[in-house]
Amino acid sequence: MKTRILTAVIGLALLVGVLLLPPIALYCAFSLICALAVYETFSVTGLKKHRCMLVFSLLFAVAAPFFGVADSRLLFSAALAIFVLALVLGQLRHHADIPLSETGLAFFCTMILSVGISCTAYCRALNENGLFYFILALIIAWGNDTGAYFAGTFFGKHKLCPEISPKKTVEGLVGGWVFSVAAALLLSYIWQRTAGVAPLYWQVALTAFLLSPLSVVGDLFASTIKRQSGTKDFGNIMPGHGGIMDRFDSLVFVAPLLFALLHIFTLFG
Repeated sequence: MKTRILTAVIGLALLVGVLLLPPIALYCAFSLICALAVYETFSVTGLKKHRCMLVFSLLFAVAAPFFGVADSRLLFSAALAIFVLALVLGQLRHHADIPLSETGLAFFCTMILSVGISCTAYCRALNENGLFYFILALIIAWGNDTGAYFAGTFFGKHKLCPEISPKKTVEGLVGGWVFSVAAALLLSYIWQRTAGVAPLYWQVALTAFLLSPLSVVGDLFASTIKRQSGTKDFGNIMPGHGGIMDRFDSLVFVAPLLFALLHIFTLFG
């Protein structure tokens, strides 16, 4: 537990340091995070043996966070076209050695991890409240993880998905849900008191309420990959937590839906 807490403190300190730097630093940091998440997933699933597939997947992962920059549709289109073309040509060239299912898995994992995690950085560049939304994404995802851990530890009795993640409980799900919404409202209150402006409380509460369960979906998605691959963690780069994917899996579905919801709120005022 001490190692886990120490790693978390160091990670948060690094995050604060990155946020104090120009915005490009955040994009670069998430480029590294996305690349590591894809690399860990390829390592666990055995896709790493296909070198060409790995290289192009990593290149797409590195580029993904920069799709959130203004007028980046051309960058996204070009990167996606090159990535898909590379996978298709690789499949045609090595059709006898690479099953089509592995090419599909590589595309699926690279897209969902790279774009999913990168949407956290996209929130930062959305508007003048971007920093608030960026922190909100982390609060919803990691707040759910924290609340679920303690609620499951002290009150957990009914298993949620024992065949995928034996330690997850219904009580943990509810506890994480409640804690995530409460933490999001607390963030909004603190932000309003210090910065003088923050989104409406009902918007923050509704957003956290809707998105918090998606943190569990991301976690279960990652657990499914690990279970089918016969491994406990994606890596050991973060002592006490595992790999990058073990820490950022909860953001994979939370961040994209938050980004979409923010656009909806903007459209309808």
